[in-house]
Amino acid sequence: MILNGERIFLERSVINSNLYKRVFKPLSKKNHVISERIIKRLVSRTFDNIKYSSSFKINDINCKNLSINVRIPFCRSQCDFCLFRSNPWNPRLAESYLQAVKEELKIYSNLLKGIKVSTVYFSGGTPTLMPEGVAEILEQIKQLYEFDGESSIEANPLDINDKTLSKLIDSGIENISIGIQSFNDEILAIIGRGHESRIALNAIKRAKNHGFKHINIDLMFALPEQNLEDLEYDLKTATDLEVSSISTYPLILVPYSEVYDAVKGGLIKLPSVRKEHSMYKTIINFLSDTGYQMSALWRFSKDPGGYCGPFEFNDFIGIGPNAWSVVDKTFSVNTPSLTDYIKTLTSGRLPILKGTLFPLKKAMKIWFLRNLYHVKVSKDEFRERFNSEIKKELKWFLRMLFIFGLLKDEEGYLSLTNKGLLYASDVTKCIALKLLPNFLII
Repeated sequence: MILNGERIFLERSVINSNLYKRVFKPLSKKNHVISERIIKRLVSRTFDNIKYSSSFKINDINCKNLSINVRIPFCRSQCDFCLFRSNPWNPRLAESYLQAVKEELKIYSNLLKGIKVSTVYFSGGTPTLMPEGVAEILEQIKQLYEFDGESSIEANPLDINDKTLSKLIDSGIENISIGIQSFNDEILAIIGRGHESRIALNAIKRAKNHGFKHINIDLMFALPEQNLEDLEYDLKTATDLEVSSISTYPLILVPYSEVYDAVKGGLIKLPSVRKEHSMYKTIINFLSDTGYQMSALWRFSKDPGGYCGPFEFNDFIGIGPNAWSVVDKTFSVNTPSLTDYIKTLTSGRLPILKGTLFPLKKAMKIWFLRNLYHVKVSKDEFRERFNSEIKKELKWFLRMLFIFGLLKDEEGYLSLTNKGLLYASDVTKCIALKLLPNFLII
């Protein structure tokens, strides 16, 4: 039964688990497994049965503020844990890619007339492999679009030298996110990073000396062979550097990665789910105690409004191979093949692999879950976007989260509780594992 399906699913789940009389009260430990399964099923019901079309086309685009995410598809080498497949660095191929990006930006500029671009983000791969190319792309965006906002870039510590940093600053890049992952050399070797901790420390100091407006560093937790002491050392080292923000991502074990094969083969061992939760709690407590405010589920900042990751904007166009676009009620993803990407744009067509137009109710749920990554969701923003009230439109969807003590109603916002943070971290990983394998294998 589709009509009122969520209400029926909720009532049956609550009654069957003997939780109905304890609405809005925290679950006991014995009910943890039940609630976890129900919440994951809630997410599955949202993201399953999405019908993608290989003939999808972006036509009329309706949004107030748009961001552009440019994916640079090259790396020195593929990291063993990485979610995104990249190409080995090749200067000649990079030049062909650059021309294709310019063509894609031109095509979109005709579809985006009158729409303000608020943010430009360069993601990887490794954007800092081609700082001159980044400068060219950013200059073209300024020429083609109404853009006067902020620009950010992801960086590999191995690329952070004075020449590259100066080029980025001169081109207008204001924010930089450095992929550190860990300050433990043994763990860096296990996950296939090409740098040592001393190189990472030097890279952060160089970036600070060049005067970027906001410096974020990426750390990871729940890594192979990592324990709480390792994590605490990483956090202590990071906070002593006094960077603007610290992102702390859990390992997401995708089936096409080297780490996945090593774990399945018994060569390395991951922390248990219980230990992963302990690590996440340690991160929250440690960074909060040292002056960093939670600005997103996995990010803590001294300047909460100063930086967002590549997929955190309400509406964004993805440029480059395997780049995603989320605009209004549409989702699309570009071809993962660099060769096909260049060939398609040479013929003057957008390189969209597949896409979909979400039904209104599903669009509301996905918007809510995406925005919940920022720990709280604005009721006013939902009303402005969908011309309706969030508690009316998502009544049964939200009630389930309230029942299990994961969400609280505050003035102007629906916010995650402390317990909700743990579930949200698990669910975000679940969503990534559900979506990524469909689009990212080349």
